[in-house]
Amino acid sequence: MNGLLGTGGGIILVFLLGKVLKNVERKDVFATTLMVTLVLSVVSTLMYLSKGVISFSADSISYFLSAGVGGYIGAYLLERLSVGVVKKVFGVLVIIAGAGMAGVI
Repeated sequence: MNGLLGTGGGIILVFLLGKVLKNVERKDVFATTLMVTLVLSVVSTLMYLSKGVISFSADSISYFLSAGVGGYIGAYLLERLSVGVVKKVFGVLVIIAGAGMAGVI
């Protein structure tokens, strides 16, 4: 489920919510998508932990801290940036993530 609607599916979810919820501000669509991604990621993490597939280590702390800082900065900027800028930043981050997954960067 996380693979469908989680991190990668967030792109699709932003598009679909934007079309379905026409009277909702675009920033609220982004915020809703991020909340869905967070919930699905937490549930997936708990499921993996319960099955012993992953474990916490000193390295994982850096991931949690960077995710927390990034989330805070994103929430702060979401309130202060125009929808156009948010769309562009979101697009650039998606491209960077895709390039990283493809091994280009």
